[in-house]
Amino acid sequence: IRMFGEGDQQVRLEFRMFAPEKSFWLLVSGKPLESTPIGVVQIASRFDPDDKDIGELALRGKLDETTPALMFMASFETRAAQEAAAEARRKDHEGYTRAADSFDPEREAQVNALEIRIKGTPPIILKIGSMHAPMDAMRACLDDLLGSWGVDAKVQKSLTRPPVPESSPAYWLKSEDYPAGMLEQGISDVVNFRVTVDATGMPTACNVLTMESRPEFIKATCDG
Repeated sequence: IRMFGEGDQQVRLEFRMFAPEKSFWLLVSGKPLESTPIGVVQIASRFDPDDKDIGELALRGKLDETTPALMFMASFETRAAQEAAAEARRKDHEGYTRAADSFDPEREAQVNALEIRIKGTPPIILKIGSMHAPMDAMRACLDDLLGSWGVDAKVQKSLTRPPVPESSPAYWLKSEDYPAGMLEQGISDVVNFRVTVDATGMPTACNVLTMESRPEFIKATCDG
């Protein structure tokens, strides 16, 4: 977590990771986001140095009663690298998933700024500096997290066949699974969860990883 700027222009940036992987969640909050619409919004972001924006869907809400916030998933991969990875994934999804590197230390070291653009509002540019050391610290925390789940981090990293879902998790939940009461009130949520599997690949547990998620969404996620 880091603060940028001063006074009304102050912005808070938080990186969140729930498992060792390339992607992470970014939570950006502060008054400069006040004029952005609430709900799901289209944004463009990039980690400099890079000359191409990456389009993202973000969830715009509030960090507390008064502070506007924006949450979206990101990675340090350049747009060109993401496009190449998407093509490799289309050709051989299982092979790509098993072989994909978890992170790129050279790219993390090169990163020096985060730029976020939302249509109709001034861009937000945060001079974050090189991210390799902070991400190494994050990965050390993740090793401790795995230990708290009863998982040996060294064993997990040495797996030659990591678990791969038979179908895309994007299709595990259907529109009819949306909690009716939440739908009527127009309330949405982001639920980060993990599925624990045994040596045969059978699921043994579902756990939600965020304290903020509403009980209705937690139940719908793990029931699904």
